[in-house]
Amino acid sequence: MIISFALENEFKSLKEFYEAERIASVPFKAYSTKKADVKFIITGVGIKMAQDIFNKAIKHFSDNTIIISGTCGALKPGLNIGDIILYKQTIMVRGARSNRYQLNKDIIRRCSEKLKKAGLVVHSGVGLTTEKPLYSPAEKQYYGSKYNADVVDMESGIVFNVVNKKQRRIMIVRSVLDRVFDYLPDADINVPLPQIQAESAHYIKAVEYSVESIKKAIIEIINSCDEKVPAPDNNKA
Repeated sequence: MIISFALENEFKSLKEFYEAERIASVPFKAYSTKKADVKFIITGVGIKMAQDIFNKAIKHFSDNTIIISGTCGALKPGLNIGDIILYKQTIMVRGARSNRYQLNKDIIRRCSEKLKKAGLVVHSGVGLTTEKPLYSPAEKQYYGSKYNADVVDMESGIVFNVVNKKQRRIMIVRSVLDRVFDYLPDADINVPLPQIQAESAHYIKAVEYSVESIKKAIIEIINSCDEKVPAPDNNKA
């Protein structure tokens, strides 16, 4: 099993939990652990970086199961910080083009049941992969409506595209970091400085909560999810 994260801080607590150590023999950031049959990969942020890393990773690792993980932003109301999202579809938007991909329903159902029994708040939904962050509520609502998507990230669609060509079992499991009406802290957005400062303080706490939630989900998946699932039908919708 391979589990990917965009950022080191999304993976840090899992790294400590599994006492994961860097795999020195590969030309990208990857970790292994003696506690489970799993490898962790850090892709970096964005479509291009994730594409480059996974093009290398699939040449070095033959694992049949790939889990794309980390945090995401909500594009619709009703999704709260720390909620777990299992993607039933992923949409990649590059320039004027968009591609929509379907994930395996049986895998989603099985793992959703496991995670709910573990006490996590779990949703299945449509994930959007964009080339840039969506900082404001207006941007989030616009993209959510345009693509009928529930959450947004910057890597899932391209990783799915690369890995799916090799007919591997794929899941996308993310934790909500920012709600649809939350601003992401950015000095260039046109809001008053006190609001930016307040949002920044809120964001730091949200990161901690979201990362802890995804840690619980990933541990549960590693421990409990049945990998003896029929070969995936991961086809472009």
